[in-house]
Amino acid sequence: MIEAKKFDSIISSLENFLEPENSLGRPKNNKGISISDVEAEKFQEYLREPYKNGYWLLQGDWKNSSNYSMELLDQLKLLDGLNNENQSNSLSAVKKIEEKDRFKILRISARLSPIFSIFRRSENDKLGKKNPALSDDDSWIKEIDWERFKDKFPDAFNIYSDKIYTPEIGAGVGNHRFFSFKGGTVAYLHVPRVEKSLRIAATDADTLSALRDFYVALGTIENVSLKRVFPPDDELFSPYFFIVSALLPRILIDKKMAATFGRALDYYETEDYQHCISTLGLICEDYLHRIYTTVLRAPIVGGLTLGQTIDLLHKNIEALFSVARPSLRSLDSLYASIKDVKPDSDVGALKSILIEITSTIKDDRAFYSKKIEDLTKQHSKKTPFPNAINENLNELLKWRNAASHNTRIPLGAHEADRTLYCLISLVMWWEDKVSSLDWTLSNIEILERLMLDARSKV
Repeated sequence: MIEAKKFDSIISSLENFLEPENSLGRPKNNKGISISDVEAEKFQEYLREPYKNGYWLLQGDWKNSSNYSMELLDQLKLLDGLNNENQSNSLSAVKKIEEKDRFKILRISARLSPIFSIFRRSENDKLGKKNPALSDDDSWIKEIDWERFKDKFPDAFNIYSDKIYTPEIGAGVGNHRFFSFKGGTVAYLHVPRVEKSLRIAATDADTLSALRDFYVALGTIENVSLKRVFPPDDELFSPYFFIVSALLPRILIDKKMAATFGRALDYYETEDYQHCISTLGLICEDYLHRIYTTVLRAPIVGGLTLGQTIDLLHKNIEALFSVARPSLRSLDSLYASIKDVKPDSDVGALKSILIEITSTIKDDRAFYSKKIEDLTKQHSKKTPFPNAINENLNELLKWRNAASHNTRIPLGAHEADRTLYCLISLVMWWEDKVSSLDWTLSNIEILERLMLDARSKV
């Protein structure tokens, strides 16, 4: 048996030799990936409130020289050449491997998709179902000694049959991709390319436990952990970009807006965070314009900045619900009445003046009481947004200004993640309102309902 350390070195050299440009990089913009509505909603809950919901994470170190890979390499007579190599470095060993076998060794030892292709093929054969055609890369699967392989990994076959297989199951697994199976849907955040690690996210622990048991039964992962992830932000938002990208058609119905969003995600992929944040800010402006014209039933002035748009929206909502304030009464007429009192005036004339004086004092007290109240109590801004959305708008404005004005504030993946989260929270809130409110109501009634709902979420 080849030493694990030497085998890892050979796999690393194969990676560089066969795929020199291969890199995990940033997550890819996976537009339009299809998962069920039920599973999509679970991930959307994470997008809507990541701090509240978090996510579950399965992680472990990938073992290239696993029982699974060693068994297949031995069956296919690929270990013989590796064991006989005495070259001083792994690259010279790789060059001695026949060209047709190089990629085969890599597929068996350091790729996830062939694993599911093998087990799906076996399960379909057992059930008498037709198998999808194998790609040229995985044609070696036909050479497996199935009885020997099943005897070697009975637990893995049982787990796959009971907890993973469905008639519609796929086999393609890649970095930043969804994978659906009997237990649910998971998001592969990191697959064992270049770096020997595996990280898979899901919205519940049970879904991941099936995959954990499956990989452990094959011996492909070690130092395994299953945990729920909350802050710090770097780990909490690790899957955020790719899940937004994958679920974008469900989050944004407007195709034009989705195209702009796609550009922002493209900037994120290339690590151009400044332009990513600026583009997200433009999308936020567009959404606020829609909200403004919808709830106020009036056009908005063009050329406003994001901050000006937010201020104008709140200013005009305040104006709609403004109430008449008490004012000081004039004393001129009362003074004239007192001045006209004669020494021989009757009691009736004096009584009416005294009533007027008393009424004036009462009104003045009301006026000054209102003034004191305004000065001492915290002003409650009339807003259609829940407090969390207002806070997110303020944060988004901060990052947008930093990106647009080329400030010295460093802008990286964290700031882009936060900007994306702030925007998504607004988008999902508004899309929920668009679908749930009774739009036959007047704009005043709509605003009243929005503000009442916003206060209930403080």
